[in-house]
Amino acid sequence: MYYTNYPVELVLSVGIVIKICNQESVEVAFPLTDGIKTFTIQKDTVFFIFNGMSAKRTQFPLQNAFALTVHKTQSITLPHSTLLLDESIFACGQVYIAISKSPS
Repeated sequence: MYYTNYPVELVLSVGIVIKICNQESVEVAFPLTDGIKTFTIQKDTVFFIFNGMSAKRTQFPLQNAFALTVHKTQSITLPHSTLLLDESIFACGQVYIAISKSPS
């Protein structure tokens, strides 16, 4: 999952790292409605103050992500989850089941 403020079709899409170009960039393929788009993702550097000291973190804005249907989650507890609540939810009970799989 592309993990930064970029177009919503990338953020909500599961991409596949297809090539590690070098230590500064990777190529990721995202399946979109109009086909597969390939993007080169550069490292992001964030500067911040931590315990009164200046610090920086450099990383790729990518996060491992796995997709499960609500049906497949009925017997498990997920410590962390992200829900896509759109028109694909066809019954109110599905939302309840999805939310109840994660502790507060």
